[in-house]
Amino acid sequence: MTEDLPFYPMPSESRLHPAARLAELQAKCPVTRVRIWNDMQPWLFTRHDDVCAILSDPQVSADSSAPGYPSTSLATVQTRTEFPTFLQMDAPEHIFYRRMVAGGFTTPRAEGYRAEITELVDEALDELLAMQPPLNFVEAFALVVPSRMIGKLLGVPYADHEFFQSRSHTLTSGLSTQQELATATAEMREYLEDLITAKERDPGDDLLSQLIVRHARKGEISHEQVVATARMLLTGGHDTTASMTALGTLILLLHPDQMARLRADRSLLPNAVEEMLRFFTITHIGRRRVAVADIERAGVTVRAGDGIIADHKMANRDPSKFAEPNTFDISRDTAGHVAFGAGPHQCLGQQLARVELQVIFDRLLTRIPNLHLVGGIEDVRWRDEGVVTLGLDEMVVSW
Repeated sequence: MTEDLPFYPMPSESRLHPAARLAELQAKCPVTRVRIWNDMQPWLFTRHDDVCAILSDPQVSADSSAPGYPSTSLATVQTRTEFPTFLQMDAPEHIFYRRMVAGGFTTPRAEGYRAEITELVDEALDELLAMQPPLNFVEAFALVVPSRMIGKLLGVPYADHEFFQSRSHTLTSGLSTQQELATATAEMREYLEDLITAKERDPGDDLLSQLIVRHARKGEISHEQVVATARMLLTGGHDTTASMTALGTLILLLHPDQMARLRADRSLLPNAVEEMLRFFTITHIGRRRVAVADIERAGVTVRAGDGIIADHKMANRDPSKFAEPNTFDISRDTAGHVAFGAGPHQCLGQQLARVELQVIFDRLLTRIPNLHLVGGIEDVRWRDEGVVTLGLDEMVVSW
């Protein structure tokens, strides 16, 4: 019976680690049926190799409109209906549309932004240091740099950041009511419609304007698709990096020995960022898919039409891939972590996120060497676990 199946996602005993029940399933039953919010019964994959294989399998679809697709919540159903993008497409359409925006997020392009990101980070730190501690690090710093950077890239005024952050939160929360979703959707759509219409009249030097000039004007992408893409890049481009900034700072403050090593040897910084990404898999409630053909994996037959949850959070805590996976270690071999997903739909902006995080932690360690938590881990206020992205609402710090 459906009621006998474990409910997913499972609340964790410690917000620093996945639920103990998930670790048990990973060890004893790595592919199993679970029950989700709408009583669907998708297959849950928790081991690293299985997660990578299933996310790379061409017989697995990302089409969220397909019967059997296990949406994360009513909020994601609403968002994907109102703002459909290539994230919910399969090849060849997925490849065609992804390539339109991928050029703005290549490794060389991301590295080219390093000086500009450094300037933005130092400006944000100037503002932070001018404030009177103690203060909420999340609002005062973590949200600032990613919001400003994605605003520059997309041509979105930073003055509007509180508007799009609050609406994005509503549209990604499993706790949002239908009325809240309807209101946030209408307001976000109106905002983006105005933004894109203005760029269609007078394109600027930004990624959305390039998308309009190079593709929309040629009929390769519609006005509606540009609006949806703007919503995807705006939300994904600031929220995840902001969350990682706050969580990465938290984990360093909780591990002063690791912070001291990093401060003494900055060559460890790139790998330290990868370890933060592995330890805190920001999109923490699994990559959702649906099988389009029968698949045999780990001794289980997943039938065509069955929903799939590839839990890449658990893949990053798989002891067969990462020794002592619940230990934060900036010198571990992080190769193969799947914080950005795996397969053709892995995160488009991952290289930009890496550069941002490397600069953020380098400058933070340099300019505020005595940063510390006010209180303990029990005083940190986490986002609700129903929100698509793991993160903090409040972390009070001083220096």
